[in-house]
Amino acid sequence: MKSQWYLRPQVLVAAAIFVITLTVYGITLGPTTDFWDCGEFITTSHIVGVPHQPGTPLYVLVGRVFDVVLGNADLTQAALRTAWAINFMSAFFSALAVMMVYLIVWELGRRMHPDARLYAHIGGVVGAMFLAFSETFWNNAIEAEVYGLSAFMVATLTWLAIRWYDHMAESRSTNLLLLIVYLLGLGVGFHLGTMLVHYGVFLLVFLVVATRDASLKWPDVVLMVFGLHVFLLSTMSGNNALILTLLALYLLLVVMRAVSGHRFALWGSALFFLGLTVHIMMLIRAGADPEPFINQTAPDNFETLMSVIRREQYPTLGTLTRKADIAFQFKYYYGYLLKQFYWFGDGTSVMSRATTVLVPLLLAAVGLFQGFRRVWPLMLVPVVSYLFNGELLTIVLNFSASEVRDRDYFYFGAFLFMAVFIGMGATAWLRFFQGKEGLSAEAMSKAGKIWSRGVEQVKPSNLVLAAGVVLVAFSLAPITPGHTKFFEHDRSENRIAYEYAWNILAGLDENAIIFTNGDNDTFPIWYLQAVEHFRRDVTVVNLSLINLPWYIKQLSNGETPLDMGLNEVQIDDINTRALHYQQLFMDMREGRIGLRLPRSDAQIEAMDQREREQFLRSCIWELKNGDEDKVLRKGRPTPQLSRYVQTVLFESMLVKDYVVPQIVAHNKNHQDRPVFFAVTIPQENMERWFPSLQMEGMAYRLLDTPSEDGMPRTDPQKVMENMLGVYRMGALTTGDTPQRRATYAEMAGLLDDQGQLLLGQEGNDLDVQQLSVLATAYGDKREDVYRNTNARHLLGNYPASLNRAGYVFYQKANQTAPSDTATYRNYLDRALVAFEACLRLEPENQQAMEFYPLLLVQNYRDEDAKAFLNGLYGRVPQPVEEQVVTTVMRGILGGGVAELALDWAEERVIAHPQRLFYRQVLFTIYTSLGQLAEARRVMDDWTALSGQEDPAMRQGLEQLQQKYREMEQKQVQEKVGEALGQ
Repeated sequence: MKSQWYLRPQVLVAAAIFVITLTVYGITLGPTTDFWDCGEFITTSHIVGVPHQPGTPLYVLVGRVFDVVLGNADLTQAALRTAWAINFMSAFFSALAVMMVYLIVWELGRRMHPDARLYAHIGGVVGAMFLAFSETFWNNAIEAEVYGLSAFMVATLTWLAIRWYDHMAESRSTNLLLLIVYLLGLGVGFHLGTMLVHYGVFLLVFLVVATRDASLKWPDVVLMVFGLHVFLLSTMSGNNALILTLLALYLLLVVMRAVSGHRFALWGSALFFLGLTVHIMMLIRAGADPEPFINQTAPDNFETLMSVIRREQYPTLGTLTRKADIAFQFKYYYGYLLKQFYWFGDGTSVMSRATTVLVPLLLAAVGLFQGFRRVWPLMLVPVVSYLFNGELLTIVLNFSASEVRDRDYFYFGAFLFMAVFIGMGATAWLRFFQGKEGLSAEAMSKAGKIWSRGVEQVKPSNLVLAAGVVLVAFSLAPITPGHTKFFEHDRSENRIAYEYAWNILAGLDENAIIFTNGDNDTFPIWYLQAVEHFRRDVTVVNLSLINLPWYIKQLSNGETPLDMGLNEVQIDDINTRALHYQQLFMDMREGRIGLRLPRSDAQIEAMDQREREQFLRSCIWELKNGDEDKVLRKGRPTPQLSRYVQTVLFESMLVKDYVVPQIVAHNKNHQDRPVFFAVTIPQENMERWFPSLQMEGMAYRLLDTPSEDGMPRTDPQKVMENMLGVYRMGALTTGDTPQRRATYAEMAGLLDDQGQLLLGQEGNDLDVQQLSVLATAYGDKREDVYRNTNARHLLGNYPASLNRAGYVFYQKANQTAPSDTATYRNYLDRALVAFEACLRLEPENQQAMEFYPLLLVQNYRDEDAKAFLNGLYGRVPQPVEEQVVTTVMRGILGGGVAELALDWAEERVIAHPQRLFYRQVLFTIYTSLGQLAEARRVMDDWTALSGQEDPAMRQGLEQLQQKYREMEQKQVQEKVGEALGQ
């Protein structure tokens, strides 16, 4: 029978779950890079580079295997399948993790009810499917992220702990524990969170070996856990003396136990260390210097490698000082937990949340209750693992309300074990309705019975089987056509991040230098340059990394060295000075020192924000260039404005404040190295150069001279040519496919003999007709590609650029109107094209909706303006429609086209007589024109129709009547005065 293990029911069901899950993940898999870390992980897997701390070397190595097998192994060629291959790796291991969760639930379920193994299978399927199609797990499974691989390791370790429990009486069972320890060390190469599972595993082992006669003794278990904690502490603390002391103590105890014949900790330590040796890959690759921009921290020596594993680049967690109220932090976590397992609705409605509580979360509660009753002490493994990955992790992570992104992915382990409880609850619930429960596996073992085979199975009733089918259907609901969760997780057509990065690069001059802000604009660009070999002539300078000396050295020593006028000695000196001033900042924050300010707190408070900031920066300059003892006042508390001073001090002492001006100074005057800033950079991070920037689409060009008003300029023609002719918008619009784009470009006469797009033929700007044709090529906004909050935020830069171009064209039109009618018309037409293009990309863009119809009216296209306003009804939310209509009507009346406003409002009242808003608009138009009788008629008509008077109309009418009375009184007084004067 052992030779046919693959025919066992649990194996067949597990295989089916793996296939189903992987199929769904494959269907919804992202075809290319996404935002955040995905681009970096794809790239480092392809080139075997070193990603951001803590390095994840095992992920990189396994990713390279998938790249070789399914992607493009040749580093010298553009690799167009690598991104899909690395994304598929996440899907593959995530599906394996789901399969392992089924096996965990099945193992626990059949121990809970040995007489109902069928229900254990059903419960395993329910738990596995709820996990597979939960919010966070599904997201991580279809993109290049570490959490799918880490989840597989966590689930496998949990399953191995259960297998050990079955064989604990055998001497060879210790080998399973040693395998667990080895996999813990290896799993760190995926994600450090893998280590959290050992608490539950070794608590179980400790209780067993401490209370039963076993070959393994409890001191060895405690010693092994102590060693694991020394490692964990070494990843969080920079106190090397403490770590070395604890390590020496641990090794001494290990040797003493080994000499006495107890070698579990010795072998375990060796295997754990063997698993950790995967990190040597970073030493090797950092020394070989892979792509200069993907050798993060450059860990080519042991000290630097430890700084990577310790994540010294990032701030310490600081659990004692709470960043937010603990109640908020638990609400933060439970909000994510509640969103995970919704199967009905959209996950946010009251009904959707209620059904989530009533089905999966209620099942989880039942599973926990029955688990403690009938699967003790095995239940400790998932429960303790859940607590460490959920509630306790919430305390440690110490999140605040100002996180840069959703942090749900940190809780992947908690969600995984919650799915285990859901599956156990389904098993217990079905068995409860079957009838009186029998003995548990633990009870049968104590009675001397064999629970694992030969137990008579209860005959399932049709009603209970139907209930099981319903539970499975609930768990599979998210993958049904049209389900909100399926739509939100279907990335098969999602190229938003890819195009976003492509567009940033595509609009730049040759050999440009571009400053970027963070992960979302940098990592996808790295992917394009290193994997697809697109625009490798561009040098990317990440403003978040430029504070780190290793990154500066890589930029200055790469294949295309960046001229910044600094040698390595100067770079090290800058870093030393920056660290010194950051220490001063820490001293100020903790009240050990203050600044001697030549102004009182009251005088500083009286300054406006800009004046105050300039004053404080001048004080900091004195600190940086003068005698510190004269500027600092030690041992005294900071003044009332200390927090603001601290912020200015800290920001003024960052390495980038020295290096970025050097880069700009040594390159902005070089014709062959123009400098750009990505639009994703906040204003405060480029404030020094803000007045000298020129918007050209997804990037600002740095000019030699500042603008007159201190604000960035806009080159509207360049924006339009980039947005309509250069950038790719296929992920956002239905029409921007290569074929349709080429067709429209040919119609506009913009293709050369080789079929390449020409912009500005013979150096001339594209004319209005050409721009209009290219705008038409956009088609309509795509509704089949989901945009999450992060994507919607970043994509706002596209319509913002077009709106700015349209507004500048409009300003130019007004400036030329009195003297040059033809030029006025030309600029006005270009403005219209800009706003039309904006509305094709984002039909709900309120700025464009308010400006576009006014331009139509100004262009004598009154019917088009009316049609546009009519089209808002039912297409946009009512508050948005009302705001747009109010703004447009105000503009039309201000422009002296009252007849148009009246015609439109009268038509809307007739078309929608029950809509109060349209009558209020008509009423307002009449009152603004001073037509009292007509305004009264509108009010009376509404009163007759609705049966009640509108207070706003009554107030408006009374104000108008009062205005007339005052005018009449004034006229009478003037006439009386004239009569008396005569």
